[in-house]
Amino acid sequence: TKYVGPREYRVIGRLMGMMLIAIAVQFVITGLRQAFPILLGGL
Repeated sequence: TKYVGPREYRVIGRLMGMMLIAIAVQFVITGLRQAFPILLGGL
């Protein structure tokens, strides 16, 4: 098997962090859309 060094752990950590941020942003957008539907043009 391939040895996973500190550089690979750093890359994996950044990718997982970016995925976590994307999920958090999606939660915020969904919450704002439900709380204030008029702001985004919905009825």
